[in-house]
Amino acid sequence: MKIFDKEISSKNFGTFRRCSLIASGKAIRFIMAGGASYDVPLDYFLAWNTEPHYIHRRNKWVRWDSTKHKSRGGKATAIARCRRILLKTAVRVYLNNNTAYDVPWDTVLMACERGYEHFGGLTNESKRITKKFHKTSKL
Repeated sequence: MKIFDKEISSKNFGTFRRCSLIASGKAIRFIMAGGASYDVPLDYFLAWNTEPHYIHRRNKWVRWDSTKHKSRGGKATAIARCRRILLKTAVRVYLNNNTAYDVPWDTVLMACERGYEHFGGLTNESKRITKKFHKTSKL
C-alpha cells in the first residue's frame, strides 16, 4: 500500500494515538491515530537529528543552541519519557541526559514506513541512514 501526503489526515497517519517507552527506555513505540505502530531503537532515533532541540538548564527547558551548548554525543542515554504535543501531530521525546527532541508525524513515516511516498527522507544523508537501518531491521 502506498501512502501519499494528500491522503493523510488526523484519523490515520497525521496524528499520534500514543507513544510509549519500550525495552527499558532503549526504544520508543509510536502509534499513529489509525493504529499503525512503529518501534524505534534509540540509536536509530538519535540518527534522525544532528543535535537535540531542547536542553534542560537551570530548572527549565530551553531551545538548543549549538553556539552555547556542548554536544551530548557519546554519553550513554535512554529515553526517559515522551508526550504528544501540537494537537497530537508531534511527540516530544525526553532523554535521560537532559535533552529533548520534537518528532512530527512525517518524520516517523519517512524513517519507518516503507509505503510512505517520502520513505527515506528528503536528503541523501537521511536516505543513507534509513537504508542502512532497514537492511538489518525488521521494523
